[in-house]
Amino acid sequence: MEPSTAISIPYVYHNHNHYHTEITLLNTTNNEATVVVNFKEPSSSVAFGDSGSHEKSINITIAGNGSITIDTSTAQFNDLGWFIGAASLTSTQPLTAVANQYRVVGSGDTKGNLMISSRGLSSADSGTQLVVPSLYKQFIGASGTWQSGITIQNPNDSTASVQVVFTADPDMPAWTGTKSLTINANDSVELYLPGVILDSEDPIPDMFKGSAIITSDVSIVANVQHTNYSGANGYGVGMGYTAFSQGGKKLSLPSLYNWPSGAGVWISGIKVQNLTSTSVVFKATFVPDPDSVSQFTGTASNIALSGYGATELYFGAAFLDGGEAIPSGWKGSAIIEVTTGDSDIAATVIHTNYGRHVANMYTAIVIPE
Repeated sequence: MEPSTAISIPYVYHNHNHYHTEITLLNTTNNEATVVVNFKEPSSSVAFGDSGSHEKSINITIAGNGSITIDTSTAQFNDLGWFIGAASLTSTQPLTAVANQYRVVGSGDTKGNLMISSRGLSSADSGTQLVVPSLYKQFIGASGTWQSGITIQNPNDSTASVQVVFTADPDMPAWTGTKSLTINANDSVELYLPGVILDSEDPIPDMFKGSAIITSDVSIVANVQHTNYSGANGYGVGMGYTAFSQGGKKLSLPSLYNWPSGAGVWISGIKVQNLTSTSVVFKATFVPDPDSVSQFTGTASNIALSGYGATELYFGAAFLDGGEAIPSGWKGSAIIEVTTGDSDIAATVIHTNYGRHVANMYTAIVIPE
């Protein structure tokens, strides 16, 4: 993340479904940092009826170039009870942050243990429009059922009026729905997709795979979390990413796989989303690593995205020019670039390896023009 004196952590747990949160802060200067960390559970949280504290502040100091870890599983946070909220940090020196949402059901390699890691968010991640390329609701895939949650955090001293428009991917039945929200000053709201009731008073349909556009009258930030507790033969996987406030016309995806690895297969999926209301066309060029078993090079050309639209390039399907697919034994990288139109795009990558009980996720890197 970009170092900042004001950091948002949209997802924070204490004692929720075996989840706690670990936040590591790094002082990026030579000077001692004085930090205030405020934990706040919104009244919309499903845990708000618990008797625990709904807001808590702690004060810490971090030596120059030093780091410190805050772990909500420790006795210091027992007063939070059953807590699902967010954290905001202010510091006298610029910091960076990583937040780990970790679920521990039992010791060792126990079914249900997983971790979702995300970075802290600064003003560089905020905007009055955010795009969310990858979302699921009760989506039954190759291994288990995927669910998503979005936490939107308002880091301002004024109320945010927010609208979230969900749209199904082009390869799914056509569907769109809207959820309007009011988020109080310095507060947050989680939209756990299985529990979302839209403005139409309907739920998001099961087997939803799609994207969203989030708009607000003040700048906001958001994180997404995906879970698949039944995946990997019941071991489960989880991952997350930051909603995009900006993108670019040329993106780098340095790590991609269709790669057998003994216990399982690493396989990647890419989601690309248009950041504007104007349609755009892009192409993706795939190049193998020097040590890739397969030295295949391929291109997916003339892929159209409607306004704010998103599409998936999944390595388990044939999406390349000429009806080709990324072959087994391939690992490499890709460049995605706009070929027609003036819109910026953004992209996420998911890697899964159900045989090894793991999955992870990252966001594409913008290549400056």
